[in-house]
Amino acid sequence: MLKKFPIIIFIAILIMDVLPSCYDKDFLDISDSINWHPSFSLPIGSNDFEVDNFFDSLPNVSDILDTLSTLPDSLSYLPDSLSGLPDSIIIHVLDSIGVLDSLGFDSLYYNNELRYLLQEKIPLKDDYDFDFDSINDDYDIIDSMLFKVNIKNGFPTDAYVQIYLIDSVDNIIDSLFSESLSFFQGAEIDKDEKVINPTNVNFDVNLSRERIDNLKNAKNVLFNVNLSIKSEDIETVKFFSSYEIYIKLGLRIAFHYDMSNSDNND
Repeated sequence: MLKKFPIIIFIAILIMDVLPSCYDKDFLDISDSINWHPSFSLPIGSNDFEVDNFFDSLPNVSDILDTLSTLPDSLSYLPDSLSGLPDSIIIHVLDSIGVLDSLGFDSLYYNNELRYLLQEKIPLKDDYDFDFDSINDDYDIIDSMLFKVNIKNGFPTDAYVQIYLIDSVDNIIDSLFSESLSFFQGAEIDKDEKVINPTNVNFDVNLSRERIDNLKNAKNVLFNVNLSIKSEDIETVKFFSSYEIYIKLGLRIAFHYDMSNSDNND
């Protein structure tokens, strides 16, 4: 203990020497304003994206045949023997003779059942009922704002996610992600090419002053998810109803407040 005593004396002398330089010796020169700089985090919500409803609405055999009937000479591709056969057999025949490929149909497996769709991307949309007016009516006092994002891609293929800020009539005010931030890799798969672990990504999106000012007109948040139906790592891509994309969104705000003006107003 005795050996530590000189060290304590040295530290005390150092503090006494430095401390006077840390304050203004003119006590009359004191600002009348009292500025407060707090910050807070606000959870916006979370949501799950599944493909059940979308795949249920994909083109069936009758839709495909109706499409074929509108094209010139398209019926010449169809054997007369198809009439009355089960849908699964008709789909197989149409696929084997290249009719579906010529129409731009893409094939995929949903719950182990072969299905067809018209585009390479599967759009899934959902939204939160969130009014940004609830943050603060006076946006001038906001110093900074950032969105905290957590996304889990539970599909075996890549996904592109975009978050739109929309007004009361669903006009897009701003898109949250840049192109580089909108890409999310497919989930980890096992030897049977089924998902075992989703891709989990957490990141922050800082908003500029201009974007913060525009945000005051936002009445809701719209999510748009595009799923690839193909993968370079999987020979046959299969989607299951248990797969999902999970999105969680929060907001962190820092602002300033002049408490002296508040006192004067009272």
